[in-house]
Amino acid sequence: MRKSSSPSLSNCNSVLANKIFGIPLDELQQGGHPDNEVPFIVRHVVDYIEEHGGLEQQGLFQVNGNAETVEWLRQRYDSGEEVDLVKEADVPSAISLLRFFLQELPEPVIPGSLHIHLMQLSQDYNNEDEFGRKLRFLLQQLPPVNYSLLKFLCRFLANIASHHEEIWSANSLAAVFGPDVFHIYTDVEDMKEQEIVSRIMAGLLENYYEFFENEEDFLSNDLSSITEQVNELSEEEEEDEKLEHIEELPEEGAEKSNNMPEMVQLRMTENILESSSVTASTR
Repeated sequence: MRKSSSPSLSNCNSVLANKIFGIPLDELQQGGHPDNEVPFIVRHVVDYIEEHGGLEQQGLFQVNGNAETVEWLRQRYDSGEEVDLVKEADVPSAISLLRFFLQELPEPVIPGSLHIHLMQLSQDYNNEDEFGRKLRFLLQQLPPVNYSLLKFLCRFLANIASHHEEIWSANSLAAVFGPDVFHIYTDVEDMKEQEIVSRIMAGLLENYYEFFENEEDFLSNDLSSITEQVNELSEEEEEDEKLEHIEELPEEGAEKSNNMPEMVQLRMTENILESSSVTASTR
């Protein structure tokens, strides 16, 4: 059994001397390696919860930990001390500490710019398959460190939902953690937005593999789909131009003009492929 004591900050190669809570994710990144993009405190707390959680307990994620214990643990982590959660904490306090870390991020795991697009997406697409495809594309636009943390959290919660479905459904876990990931909190005016956030979060948990473990296939399919849309748009523009000049006599330079849609299509496709290649290289 792994020992649930936190590694010292010197061993984590952290760019920070001590403080953890309230620090941007990119500053918490440890060493720049993919395996280290998830903040070590998140890995440490999740490891403890998975090993000692008693996850079959009803309402475990809805019970607040002892406020004094949570604050004491926060201070210990922020001062760079080793923390043995087995001896010094309990599961409700560890869960509250994890949620507190997410809540204290200066910018949420889902940044505000992407949040707006997700809210708009939920209103524009009633088709579940189309919504899922667009959502997967938007997730690929997250900064790598945000994406890694979201993926790690979703894997953790999806595993709980799959092994304790009768107690913890994806919907119930999403209702707890969705607001922490998006920084949306209870307010009468924001109830609709909170419902949308919970629905998106539940979808990520219920379809974890499709969203996070099938990325190469998605990238290929998405590029094909975008290229098809570019082709269709170019064909429509070319057809419109033909109809517009169908009764006109050919003029000098007409051949050059007719080739313009092809050139536009080529430039658009090249830009898309270049952009997607850069995105894929960061995963």
